[in-house]
Parts: sequence; structure tokens; C-alpha cells
Amino acid sequence: MKKLLPQWFKKGQKAWNKGIDHLSPEAKKRIGLANKRRFKLFGHPKGMLGKKHSAKTIAKLKKWRPTEEQKKKMIHKGRNHPMWLGPRLEIRCSECKKKLLIRPNSTQKFCSRRCVSKHTLYNYWLNRPRKIVQYPRCKKCKIALKTRRSKTGKCKICLTKKGKNHPWWKGGVTNIQKAIRGSSKYIKWRNDIFLRDDYTCLWCKKRGGKLNVDHYPIELSRIIKDYKIKNLVQAKKRCVILWDLDNGRTLCVECHKKTPTYAKGLRPPFSKEHKMKIANFSKGRKHTEESKKKMSSIKKNWWLKIKKQHETTK
Repeated sequence: MKKLLPQWFKKGQKAWNKGIDHLSPEAKKRIGLANKRRFKLFGHPKGMLGKKHSAKTIAKLKKWRPTEEQKKKMIHKGRNHPMWLGPRLEIRCSECKKKLLIRPNSTQKFCSRRCVSKHTLYNYWLNRPRKIVQYPRCKKCKIALKTRRSKTGKCKICLTKKGKNHPWWKGGVTNIQKAIRGSSKYIKWRNDIFLRDDYTCLWCKKRGGKLNVDHYPIELSRIIKDYKIKNLVQAKKRCVILWDLDNGRTLCVECHKKTPTYAKGLRPPFSKEHKMKIANFSKGRKHTEESKKKMSSIKKNWWLKIKKQHETTK
């Protein structure tokens, strides 16, 4: 920057136009006279800032009162207002028949929002004209087809591929007990037993919590063997005992574990640590005769403990 600056410019030098008045003295006098005339006609723009009234002007201001003509010009209220439409009208609320004062141009009919809600509820929503729409029904289950009407005349549930018609069908590989417990009829049977027993365990008399339905006196596995059930259709049509309410009781999870028929009588309810030990032990190994004997003795001892607990509770 030092190289670009001219040689005659010095540091700290004053500007050429600093402190120079561009106006002549005659122009200044003319501006002053014009300002004085303006202040006399319209007053000073800053008003009385930094000034005080004299004693004479204060006395005059105290005595001064506006005339009737001045009052009419100053006040714009009531009938003197240019937007005056007339006095307020008396009406009654269309719901509670209470008196109201309203302006002549208003369309108010109610005294409060509560009256508006009552009027709309009873006179509009409840007594409104309703259209009776007759929807077509499914050919199989006869449910009203409100949305997504198919060309075949069946609902979405009936059109789904089930059983043998499904592409992933493997010849009924699922367990029969799982299929029975997952059916809608079994869920209804279970809920009916809960309602009958008022959601209370029959052994410990505890209400609520995690509850189970125990098949008693006849077990589920015995019913399947005796009636030779192989499908869900056979279970629904053949077995009457399976859906009987007298063949069920409500028990909590702790009391259900004490029964001898818990978990189909196949294995004891091992803890998580014990399961992990068994899984790690059996990886890439085969049980010897000694290990098989130990496992059988553990199961026998467990069954003896459960039988003793069952006998004491009874």
C-alpha cells in the first residue's frame, strides 16, 4: 500500500474539505428566517424539551375549558361517532333463553360456547339425516366389503393362501399342540376360563399377574393321543372335551411349574446358566454312557422334588 500512495500524501495530514463551510452567510440567514416562520406556525418539532412554561401560561392553561363545539370535534363516542349504527338490541339465547345485549350488525345467537356445543350435538349430530349404505358382502364369511372390493366377491382374509394352497406348504410340519394353542377358538376358551375364575390363581389365591390355563383333570397330550388328532380341523370337529370349560383351571406361572404335567413332562425348566452349560458341553461332542446315566439321575431327582411339592400344596 505504501508504494501505491502518491508521494505528496503524508501521514496525519488533514483532508482538504475538513472545516470548510460550503454555504455563504446570506444563505445561512435565509435558512434561519424560514425555520423561525415554521416554528411560529407549526411549533418546534421537539416540543417543550428543555423548556418551561411561564407562570402566566400555567394560570391560563388551568382556567381553560373547551366549548361545546370543541367537545363535539374532540369526542367521538356513542352517537357522535361516525361508525354509529344504533343502540344495542336485547335478544334471548336460543338454548338457555338467557337475556343478551348485542350490536345491531352482529349475528350472535348464543350466550356461551357451552350452549353452542349443546345445540350442535342435539340438533345437528344426533338428528342429522343419515345415509343407509348397503355394502356388498363376502361370499364365504359374509363380512361387509367396505374397502378394496375384489372382482371375485371375497374379502382379503378369504383370498389369502392358506394350508395346502400356500406356496410354502410342507405337509403340516407344525406341532399339533402349537396349532391348537395358536387358534382363535383356543384363545376364546382360555379367556372364558379367566373370566370364570376372576383372574385369580386357584392354588395361591393371587389375583392378576402372569397367569396360565392348565388342562385339568385331562391333559392336552392325553386328549390328542386318545382321539388321534392330527390336524386342527379334527380338533375342532371331533373333540368336545378339548373345548369344555370344566377341563381347565387358572394358575399362576409359579404354581403351574409345580404341577407334574408342566412343559408336557419332557424336560425340567432349567435356568439360563444351566442351559448355557449344556449347550457349550454338547458342542462337537457325543454323550458317553456315564454322562447319560448322570442326566437320567438328575431328571429323576427333579421329578421327585416336584411330586413332594405337589402333595404338600394339596
